[in-house]
Amino acid sequence: MTDEHPLRPADVVRRTIVGAVSLGGGQVFSQVLNIAGLIVLARIMTPAEFGLVAIFTFFLALLTALGDLGLGMSLVRQQNEPSETDFRAVSAFQKVLALGITLAALAATPWAVRTYDLEPGQWWLFPVMALAIVADAIRFYPLAKFERRLRYEYVGAVEITQAVVFNIVLLMLAVAGYKTICFPVAVVFRSSAGAMLANVMGPRVPAWFWDWPTVRRYLATGLPYQGVHLIAVLRNSIVPVFIALLLGRAAVGHLEWAAMVAGFPLTGLILLQRLYVGSFSRLLAHPDELRRFVTHLVTVAHAIVAPLAVLTLVLIDPIVRIVFGEVWLTAVPIVRWLWLGCLVIPTTAPLTGLLHAVGKSRVAFLAALGGSLATWAVGVPLVFAFGEVGVAVGMLSVHVAGYVVWRTARRAVDFRVLGPAAFAWVCALPAAGVAWWWQATFPIASVVQLLLCGAVAGAVYVLVLGLAGMTFLRPVRDALALGGLGRPA
Repeated sequence: MTDEHPLRPADVVRRTIVGAVSLGGGQVFSQVLNIAGLIVLARIMTPAEFGLVAIFTFFLALLTALGDLGLGMSLVRQQNEPSETDFRAVSAFQKVLALGITLAALAATPWAVRTYDLEPGQWWLFPVMALAIVADAIRFYPLAKFERRLRYEYVGAVEITQAVVFNIVLLMLAVAGYKTICFPVAVVFRSSAGAMLANVMGPRVPAWFWDWPTVRRYLATGLPYQGVHLIAVLRNSIVPVFIALLLGRAAVGHLEWAAMVAGFPLTGLILLQRLYVGSFSRLLAHPDELRRFVTHLVTVAHAIVAPLAVLTLVLIDPIVRIVFGEVWLTAVPIVRWLWLGCLVIPTTAPLTGLLHAVGKSRVAFLAALGGSLATWAVGVPLVFAFGEVGVAVGMLSVHVAGYVVWRTARRAVDFRVLGPAAFAWVCALPAAGVAWWWQATFPIASVVQLLLCGAVAGAVYVLVLGLAGMTFLRPVRDALALGGLGRPA
């Protein structure tokens, strides 16, 4: 499929840049498509119906986290090329694991039906989502090969296809009136399409091969990595489990919708997030290049998020009224609280990937665990005191663990990001001022006006960056030079 010779630092960065464009661009397209689908659902669903979709989303995330165990990451982050035997053994284990999770989901179905007041005839909705985990296990082998060789363009093609199939099926069923079953069915179609395409483009899935000692070796590094994701899923269960039982589906709908809107500025980080572990791990033998690369990625992450975040905050009222509908205005205070995460995540996301790459997955796991415990410890009493808003405030507790991630990563790699990151947010303030003046002077009443206001404010942001010495473009230029595109490798 791809060459197997060791990659030079220049090759790693060059392929990372290509990956940021191909995979990242594909992921942004997929995410925008998914957001568009959720916007349509929010327009045609009540908060209670949207809450049920959020509950299905949570259980899918839980099944996915349990069905991976970090084995894909463990293969990707190895400095030495894993053998074909290693790939075959891990792939076989993934299939056994997926089958076990499907059976467990089937066993848990009666509890889910009673808890969420589903009709008896809808018992199949939860176990059918587990079939997506089986399809993901079939997709595992070729995708692991692609990511190992930093061939992100193939991964991007799979993810775009999945997003298109998912949204077509989701919206067709929802618009036709099948609002309860639309999400589980669309998930199965999405994963099946991804599995088929990955196996068409990639290497043939190998014959069955069981080797527990090999799998156990990869689990040693994969479990702490996946533990971070599993803890994040369990932390987020405060909404689809605790809030659903305490306040009902409508409250779940409000909170999950608010999290979607507040997280929109982070969509641009999809350009980078799948590149962290693989790219960082391949530069471990070159500390100077690794230090520069970490600094560049974190700086660029803040430069991407800052303008979108300030515009979302300033224009939240017209965004809600025009795009989602006035029924969601009651959830705007929740959006404002959750928005604060945009200040932290552009730093902690790449640095968490760095910890996994340098072999400190245990620290990342403990930080995630501490943040999750803080979310529940703070969020539960605040729910009783302030209702839905209390949950949002409690969910911010998770970002306290980001300090541990930052300090540990700084000890491992001597990067500098606080100054450049702060500068990106300062440069975004004039754009926020333009958007605020526009809304105050010419109240936005249509999608066209909203897009025009955003475009003008975005142009102001780019202009301010340019006048300030092209601070955003310099890291990109340096990264290109490091990749051998600006000077000989």
